Amino acid sequence: MPLKGGPENRRQFKALLEQLREELQSVGMIEEMLVEQIAVAYWRRRRALRAEAGEITDNVSDWRRYRWETHPGTLVLPSKGDIYKIMRYETAIDRQLHRAVNQLERLQNRRQRNNHQLSENSPIDKN
Repeated sequence: MPLKGGPENRRQFKALLEQLREELQSVGMIEEMLVEQIAVAYWRRRRALRAEAGEITDNVSDWRRYRWETHPGTLVLPSKGDIYKIMRYETAIDRQLHRAVNQLERLQNRRQRNNHQLSENSPIDKN
Protein backbone atom coordinates (compact mmCIF):
# COMPACT_ATOMS: atom_id res chain seq x y z
CA MET A 1 0.00 0.00 0.00
CA PRO A 2 1.34 3.43 -0.84
CA LEU A 3 1.82 5.90 1.99
CA LYS A 4 0.43 9.38 1.45
CA GLY A 5 2.89 12.08 2.40
CA GLY A 6 6.13 10.40 1.37
CA PRO A 7 8.72 8.49 3.36
CA GLU A 8 8.79 8.51 7.13
CA ASN A 9 11.11 10.92 8.87
CA ARG A 10 13.39 9.70 11.68
CA ARG A 11 13.76 13.23 13.07
CA GLN A 12 9.97 13.56 13.38
CA PHE A 13 9.82 10.28 15.31
CA LYS A 14 12.62 11.40 17.64
CA ALA A 15 10.79 14.71 18.19
CA LEU A 16 7.60 12.80 19.00
CA LEU A 17 9.48 10.59 21.46
CA GLU A 18 11.07 13.60 23.15
CA GLN A 19 7.69 15.35 23.42
CA LEU A 20 6.14 12.24 24.99
CA ARG A 21 9.08 11.91 27.42
CA GLU A 22 8.57 15.50 28.48
CA GLU A 23 4.78 15.22 28.82
CA LEU A 24 4.71 11.80 30.49
CA GLN A 25 7.75 12.39 32.73
CA SER A 26 8.92 8.80 32.85
CA VAL A 27 11.18 7.67 35.69
CA GLY A 28 13.21 4.50 35.38
CA MET A 29 13.68 1.90 32.69
CA ILE A 30 10.19 0.38 32.78
CA GLU A 31 8.41 3.71 32.45
CA GLU A 32 10.83 4.73 29.69
CA MET A 33 10.09 1.46 27.86
CA LEU A 34 6.36 2.18 28.10
CA VAL A 35 6.84 5.72 26.74
CA GLU A 36 8.73 4.23 23.79
CA GLN A 37 5.91 1.73 23.23
CA ILE A 38 3.41 4.60 23.24
CA ALA A 39 5.52 6.50 20.68
CA VAL A 40 5.83 3.46 18.41
CA ALA A 41 2.09 2.71 18.62
CA TYR A 42 1.25 6.33 17.84
CA TRP A 43 3.65 6.27 14.88
CA ARG A 44 2.19 3.02 13.56
CA ARG A 45 -1.34 4.45 13.91
CA ARG A 46 -0.27 7.44 11.85
CA ARG A 47 1.20 5.08 9.26
CA ALA A 48 -2.11 3.21 9.00
CA LEU A 49 -3.96 6.47 8.36
CA ARG A 50 -1.39 7.44 5.74
CA ALA A 51 -1.78 4.04 4.05
CA GLU A 52 -5.54 4.49 3.92
CA ALA A 53 -5.14 8.00 2.48
CA GLY A 54 -2.66 6.63 -0.07
CA GLU A 55 -5.14 3.98 -1.19
CA ILE A 56 -7.88 6.59 -1.61
CA THR A 57 -5.53 8.91 -3.55
CA ASP A 58 -4.51 6.08 -5.86
CA ASN A 59 -8.13 5.09 -6.39
CA VAL A 60 -9.16 8.66 -7.21
CA SER A 61 -6.40 8.94 -9.82
CA ASP A 62 -7.42 5.53 -11.24
CA TRP A 63 -11.03 6.70 -11.45
CA ARG A 64 -9.98 9.80 -13.36
CA ARG A 65 -8.13 7.61 -15.86
CA TYR A 66 -10.84 4.96 -16.22
CA ARG A 67 -14.00 6.83 -15.22
CA TRP A 68 -16.00 5.59 -18.17
CA GLU A 69 -15.61 1.96 -17.05
CA THR A 70 -17.08 2.07 -13.55
CA HIS A 71 -18.95 4.12 -11.00
CA PRO A 72 -16.68 6.49 -8.99
CA GLY A 73 -17.96 5.30 -5.62
CA THR A 74 -16.60 1.82 -6.22
CA LEU A 75 -13.09 3.09 -6.95
CA VAL A 76 -12.60 5.93 -4.48
CA LEU A 77 -12.70 3.83 -1.32
CA PRO A 78 -10.11 1.13 -0.69
CA SER A 79 -11.21 -2.40 -1.53
CA LYS A 80 -12.98 -4.44 1.17
CA GLY A 81 -9.83 -6.49 1.66
CA ASP A 82 -7.69 -3.40 2.13
CA ILE A 83 -10.23 -1.80 4.47
CA TYR A 84 -10.35 -4.93 6.65
CA LYS A 85 -6.54 -5.12 6.78
CA ILE A 86 -6.29 -1.47 7.76
CA MET A 87 -9.04 -1.83 10.38
CA ARG A 88 -7.42 -4.93 11.93
CA TYR A 89 -4.06 -3.15 11.97
CA GLU A 90 -5.59 -0.06 13.61
CA THR A 91 -7.42 -2.17 16.20
CA ALA A 92 -4.24 -4.03 17.16
CA ILE A 93 -2.33 -0.75 17.42
CA ASP A 94 -5.07 0.86 19.52
CA ARG A 95 -4.95 -2.07 21.95
CA GLN A 96 -1.17 -1.78 22.25
CA LEU A 97 -1.41 1.97 22.75
CA HIS A 98 -4.10 1.77 25.43
CA ARG A 99 -2.30 -1.07 27.21
CA ALA A 100 0.98 0.89 27.35
CA VAL A 101 -0.76 4.09 28.51
CA ASN A 102 -2.68 2.20 31.23
CA GLN A 103 0.45 0.41 32.45
CA LEU A 104 2.38 3.68 32.56
CA GLU A 105 -0.42 5.41 34.50
CA ARG A 106 -0.56 2.54 37.02
CA LEU A 107 3.21 2.63 37.55
CA GLN A 108 3.28 6.40 37.93
CA ASN A 109 0.32 6.38 40.34
CA ARG A 110 2.02 3.67 42.43
CA ARG A 111 5.29 5.62 42.44
CA GLN A 112 3.50 8.81 43.50
CA ARG A 113 1.66 6.99 46.30
CA ASN A 114 4.93 5.48 47.51
CA ASN A 115 6.67 8.86 47.41
CA HIS A 116 3.77 10.43 49.30
CA GLN A 117 3.86 7.69 51.96
CA LEU A 118 7.62 8.08 52.33
CA SER A 119 7.29 11.83 52.82
CA GLU A 120 4.55 11.31 55.45
CA ASN A 121 6.59 8.74 57.34
CA SER A 122 9.92 10.56 57.28
CA PRO A 123 10.91 12.23 60.55
CA ILE A 124 10.56 15.98 60.60
CA ASP A 125 13.70 17.87 61.47
CA LYS A 126 12.80 19.99 64.52
CA ASN A 127 16.08 21.94 64.77
